[in-house]
Parts: sequence; structure tokens; C-alpha cells
Amino acid sequence: MTSRGPTPGASRSRRPATARRNYRPENAVHLDEVFAVAVEAGVAVEVNGLPDRLDLSAAHVQDALTHGVELVLNSDAHSARGLERLDLAVGTAR
Repeated sequence: MTSRGPTPGASRSRRPATARRNYRPENAVHLDEVFAVAVEAGVAVEVNGLPDRLDLSAAHVQDALTHGVELVLNSDAHSARGLERLDLAVGTAR
């Protein structure tokens, strides 16, 4: 996202750290730079509620808010039952 900016027309950045719990560590990405570009481009950053995709920690969310980044809270639901995961995204964002 930062080498060329966000995709034209994008309204949010998905999984900026792309970590998956118990599967892979977060990328060595400079989130401060991602957050600065997101603010400049008017792109929100996703807080994902799928348990193994909680790649933005509460500390990352606080940093994003400090930079003035808008957040999108997502349950990553692929069914009605999956909507229950939204509470994980909300909890992380709080």
C-alpha cells in the first residue's frame, strides 16, 4: 500500500499486518507509514473479528486512531452465524 498508495477507488485497507493466529506472524510492515498513507488517501483500516485474523492488536488500533485513521469493523462473516464475531472486532477497537 505505501510504495504506490492504495488501489484507486479503495475505501479501506484489508488486513494490513496479515497475521493469522497460530498460523503465521504479522508481516514486517511499518504500520505508522501505512496509517499515514491511509489518512492521506482517505482510506479506512479494517479491524477484523475473525479469531485467527485479529491482526491489528488493540495497541495497533490505538496507534491508528492517534494518526487519525478511520476504522472499519468487520466480522469476516461468511454466514449469518459468523456475524457473532463482530463483538471481537468491537472489543479490539475499544
